[in-house]
Amino acid sequence: MIPDSLKLQKSVFLNAQNIRKDKFVDHKSSNIRTASKIASILDSDQPFNIKIRGLIREIHNRYGWKAKDDLNELGLCSGAFFYTENFLKIAHGDRTGKIRDYNKIKVHIEHTIPVHVIYQLLISQRSVLKSADDVIKFIFKYSVCTAFSEEERSTSVKKNFNSCHPDIFPGSSIEIDKIRPFKRYSSDVKIYSVVTQGVIPPNITLKEIHQIHYNKYIIPTI
Repeated sequence: MIPDSLKLQKSVFLNAQNIRKDKFVDHKSSNIRTASKIASILDSDQPFNIKIRGLIREIHNRYGWKAKDDLNELGLCSGAFFYTENFLKIAHGDRTGKIRDYNKIKVHIEHTIPVHVIYQLLISQRSVLKSADDVIKFIFKYSVCTAFSEEERSTSVKKNFNSCHPDIFPGSSIEIDKIRPFKRYSSDVKIYSVVTQGVIPPNITLKEIHQIHYNKYIIPTI
């Protein structure tokens, strides 16, 4: 049975898209500046710089892939495409992304393909990433985030995959039709799509995610 709250979450998601449209010019220029910093680091003599991870998160934050902040600031995971069943069970007014808000239930944005993995992919492909535009497109090519309840975040990722992914490792294919983002999670984690309003198959590929979700909502904005 599809949770009733998923319909309400779609309204939150669409509102987040409208907020992003209003801030489109600012966000696009900010993303270019952030991606330019990444490109500069990648082109330097010391490309292995953990600052890149924080810069990747900055870009994600502008799309509402963050728990911190309120809905009018694209917080509370409002821009996410994917939500766990436990997240959807939390009433909208009871959610918080603030660390010290003890009166509400904490939520968390889980980088389904970890930021560390995206960072490593950027390093491995730096010879072909020549511009800020190249960098930002590459980041979104491998970015998937899922809204979790804070309570389940420590139990949902398979053992030994906290900062890595079972389909992405040295020597593996990085073609998006070979990568199944949700295979990093335990089999008992049920995840819903705000776009399809249904359960996400655990074997869905990154290519299918792009076709169903990103081609409409992400690609036109980068």
